[in-house]
Amino acid sequence: MSLTIESNHLETLQAAAAGSAESITYKTAVAADLTPQVTKELLRVLATGGALTVTVETASPALKRALLFAGFSGVTVDGITATAAKPGFKVGASEPLKAAEAAAATSTWTLSGDGGLVDEDALLEKDAAAPAAPVYDCGTSIGVRKACKDCSCGLAEELEGETRAAAGGERKSGCGSCSLGDAFRCANCPSLGLPAWKTDSETVKLQL
Repeated sequence: MSLTIESNHLETLQAAAAGSAESITYKTAVAADLTPQVTKELLRVLATGGALTVTVETASPALKRALLFAGFSGVTVDGITATAAKPGFKVGASEPLKAAEAAAATSTWTLSGDGGLVDEDALLEKDAAAPAAPVYDCGTSIGVRKACKDCSCGLAEELEGETRAAAGGERKSGCGSCSLGDAFRCANCPSLGLPAWKTDSETVKLQL
């Protein structure tokens, strides 16, 4: 069955049985007349896959938008005429999901021996190992330990401390701050850990 309906004869559309029309031609003045109530009735009366043709007197982009929002498929607009179709699915239709088939048996991982585990005690022994000897920037290219003129890596202070310790002489500062205490000494000062002393005395005195 084919229906041709004017916008002012909505009662004819409402009286039609659901899915009874293979095609419907709906004529209206403006696209604004395609209210949600009208498009709902058009969709109800059309059979699944049925064709809808809508003609208006004034072209408007709202025409296509109204049909798309109503749920029609294949909507095309050519000037003042729009065509669409009722989709092949039903609103609110559902389909039960099929249970997933049992997965095929797959090979499993197996561990043999120690499984490549790391000995935790060995890691602790490495962490507790003695720190490496300090590496200096100068005195390495000539084969002997000799500090540069403007040594800033600490080698000069270390060599001076070794010389004074071997000679047993008076303790002197290479940077002028050794006697002031650890807060003023170089990183490799031979006097680190010793209390401050007066530069005019050879005796270290503890102030308690």
